[in-house]
Amino acid sequence: MTEVLGITYAVPMSFSAIGAIYSERTLDEIGGAVPTTWSELLDLCATAREHGKVLFALGNATPWVTQLFDYALVATTVYADQPDFDELMDRDKRTLAASGWRTAMEKYLAMNDRGCFSSQPLDTTYEDALDQVAEGGAVGVVQVASTLSALRAAAPDLDLRMTALPATDDPEETRMPGAVSAAYGLNADSAHRTAALRFIDFLGSEEGQNLYNRSGATLPAIPNTSFAVDPAVAEVAERQKAGTTVPFVDQRWHTTDRGCSVVCLSTAHAQAPTGTNELSCRNRSVPSERSTRS
Repeated sequence: MTEVLGITYAVPMSFSAIGAIYSERTLDEIGGAVPTTWSELLDLCATAREHGKVLFALGNATPWVTQLFDYALVATTVYADQPDFDELMDRDKRTLAASGWRTAMEKYLAMNDRGCFSSQPLDTTYEDALDQVAEGGAVGVVQVASTLSALRAAAPDLDLRMTALPATDDPEETRMPGAVSAAYGLNADSAHRTAALRFIDFLGSEEGQNLYNRSGATLPAIPNTSFAVDPAVAEVAERQKAGTTVPFVDQRWHTTDRGCSVVCLSTAHAQAPTGTNELSCRNRSVPSERSTRS
């Protein structure tokens, strides 16, 4: 549950990630292996080109895709050493330009210079990029975990694997963006409050968490030992347990959008005052990765 000053506002449902999704078949075709270091990553770009392919399809014609490589890289170049970077930046003690953000963007450009990406990414949509992976022209794509479901719909025979995108030559330093990607809340003024509270309690249960995540490529936001992890996201599950993930960075940035009504999610907080509470809202543009309120 998400709590502010002791009041419950949201029940988190799914834990997603941002990382490299590889087609195991195409990886085998080029004789490659999943890279665990930055140098291995660049070498794999060259190997893919030698076999007439690219390592990553890049669909930057779809605006929200443009953030993903930076997010995947700064997990390591910024937050591995400075998990409190956002707080320090809020206090004017850090800047983006003089931080690992610059390093990440320089690495993004270096990957472009080394031919890691498909041609004309600004004319390539999200859907086009997935087609390139499904058809074997690209070994993989850097995306959110829910993209695994879209790729399987396009090419059911693909074996897929999601891993962290390395940014240094020390695998122990690698971090992966991983965070709650869907949550439910109840309008405090709902006409069906009692029934909705029972449903919210179910969503927070082990059964509810497992049912919600069983058909996708996400994990329960409230981990439990009975959930059958999709092999494609085994590394995500391992990192969730080991604590080697960092939140999606914009989830901790300040926002000026104010307009969420208070939501009460559990019977313990059903009588919480609702007159003065409002939460900052964040409109995320990634499909299937949005918080939902009932």
